[in-house]
Formats: sequence, C-alpha cells, structure tokens
Amino acid sequence: MDEHDLLSVQMSPDERRRLTEAAALAGLSLDDFIVESAFAGANRVLGSLDAALARSIADAEGDRVRPADEVFSELKARYSGDAPEGTEEN
Repeated sequence: MDEHDLLSVQMSPDERRRLTEAAALAGLSLDDFIVESAFAGANRVLGSLDAALARSIADAEGDRVRPADEVFSELKARYSGDAPEGTEEN
C-alpha cells in the first residue's frame, strides 16, 4: 500500500459507539484510536513471539533439548500402547 491507500473497517453501530467513547476518553479521533490499538495489539503479539524465541534459543544453548526423532519415537510408543516403563502418560 502506498501512503494514499485507505483501509475500510466494518463494525456494528454498538461497536462504533463503544470505540468512539473509548477514543474520546483517550483524546483521539476514532480513526487514530483504531490504528493505535491495532499497532499496540501487533506489538504485544510480536513481543510474545520474541520472548518465546528467546526462551527456545536459551534452551538450545543450555542443552535443554532432545532430538526430534527421539521425542517422536517416544510419542509413537506412548500412544500406540508400547511405551517403555516410566514414559507412559499419567
């Protein structure tokens, strides 16, 4: 999209009323409130993904991982009823 493209948002009259009230409380126009809320939501999601990736990398660097084929073999055995002693589901 270039700087002149428009985005259309469909909402019920009740949703529009509620968002307009919230925008007024925030001192923003409805359009600005919707855009800021969208960016805030996207940033929360991206922050959560960044944190999950950081934990996963730390686990890998700390040798707190297992080879996938080992885990898959264990899961196949567990759910086929052939699980080795001590690996069955509680």
